[in-house]
Amino acid sequence: MSQSDADFIASVCSVYPSFSKKDVLRFLAANNTHSKARLMIDTTARWRKETRPEQVTQALVSSALDGGCWRLLGTTTTGYPVVWVQLSLWDPSKYDVELYRMHAIYWLEHLGKIGERFTVLFDLSGWKLSFATEIRKIAALAATLQSHYPERLEAALMLRAPFVFSSAWTLIRPLLAPVTAAKITFVPTRQETQVLAGRGIGLEIVPSLYGGSRRQPVPFPNLPGECDLSGLATSPLAAGKTISNAMFGVESSLPEEPWQLWLSIAAAAVPVLVLLASLWMSV
Repeated sequence: MSQSDADFIASVCSVYPSFSKKDVLRFLAANNTHSKARLMIDTTARWRKETRPEQVTQALVSSALDGGCWRLLGTTTTGYPVVWVQLSLWDPSKYDVELYRMHAIYWLEHLGKIGERFTVLFDLSGWKLSFATEIRKIAALAATLQSHYPERLEAALMLRAPFVFSSAWTLIRPLLAPVTAAKITFVPTRQETQVLAGRGIGLEIVPSLYGGSRRQPVPFPNLPGECDLSGLATSPLAAGKTISNAMFGVESSLPEEPWQLWLSIAAAAVPVLVLLASLWMSV
C-alpha cells in the first residue's frame, strides 16, 4: 500500500469511524482515484444515515423472503458465505421495487457480518420470459450493489442455465473486463461438482441436486440469528427433489424457427445485461 493510500484511509476513518480500513480499501479498489472513492464513500455514508440499512429486519422483508428464493448454504473454505438463489422460486408479484431493494439490503448486511466477500450460486432453471418485465426490480438491486456495496462479489456461478442465458452471455462477456468475466461462470451440468469444489465450496453444503452430499432440505433464509421461515415453502427444490431444467419454466425444446430463437435471446438479454452489470460493479 502506498503512503498516499494509507493517508487517504486514515483521513476517511477519522471522519467516518464506522468505516473500517477494509471498507475504505473496497471503495478504493472500485475507483481509480482518491477523489472518486471519497465521493462514493461520502454518498454511502449519507445513504446509510438516511436509510439505516442495519435496521432492515426480517419482519420488514418477510413477504420477499417467504418464497425461499435466496438461502444461505454455508461458507467456502476461505470463510466466504455462499448464497443459493433459485429463479424458479422468484415471485416478483409479491413485492414492489422498494421492498425488493430492502430485501437485497437485508441480505447484503447479513452477508457482510459473515465474510467480506460472498459467492452466489444462481440456479437459472425456471426462468420465464415474464421476468424480463421486472427490469426495475433488477435495476434497483444493481444500483444498490454498485453504489454502496463495492468489491463484495467473490464469484457468481450460473447453474442449469436455459439456452437463452448462455447465448446472451456469449455476446456480453467480451464487453466486460477480464477480471470481472472470470468471476462469472456458466457451469455445465456435468461439471457442477468439479467447478463448485474448485471454488472452495465443500460438497457437504451443496444440495444433492448439484452432485453434493447435502440431502436434507435447506432452511431459509438460514442466516445466523434469524428465524427459520422454511415451514412456509412448498418448493420441490427445497425438499431436495430434482426438477427438470426447462426453458422459460416449462418443459420445452429449442424454438423451431430462427426468428423465435433470436427473439428469445433478445428478451433474455436485457435483464441479463442489468444483472451482470450489477455484478460487474460489485466485484
